[in-house]
Amino acid sequence: MPGPRQIARPGAHTELLSAAIFQLEITGMSTVNFAELGAINMETTTGEYQAIGKKGIEHAKLFGAQKPPTVTLKRGLDKDLTIWTWYQMVRTGLETAYKTCTLKFFRPMDPYPGGPPGLQYILQNAWPSKMNIGSMKSGTSDLVMMELTLICDNIIDPNAKASF
Repeated sequence: MPGPRQIARPGAHTELLSAAIFQLEITGMSTVNFAELGAINMETTTGEYQAIGKKGIEHAKLFGAQKPPTVTLKRGLDKDLTIWTWYQMVRTGLETAYKTCTLKFFRPMDPYPGGPPGLQYILQNAWPSKMNIGSMKSGTSDLVMMELTLICDNIIDPNAKASF
């Protein structure tokens, strides 16, 4: 059976974050700026445990398998071919398509470019699983958006301190 559950205590780091720029540094390639972070998804499935004890059938929900984390980013379509090239590496099955990336959040008050980000995550063995270029209509000046979904083995917050 799992151990006792503890309730998280409110910490000193309760500042809400907003970001003006999301920057993805792709190891061995280049840095690409994004206008929007769609989501960062991390999920652990639930496993069920059932046993017969002194009081009858006992049920418990346990940690199950880890699903690979995903990150969805959006940006205006331009002539930068970094993402396109990376996605083509995946489509052709190149093992070098697995990249360590750093996703940086620059807030409006952060010194950009060149200064430290307000927040950052490291994506280990990331690769683009989906690239979607939005619809276009001739004769308009609408901004065309590109949406990128990344899958990775792990997401690390380099500033997090393990307290367990």
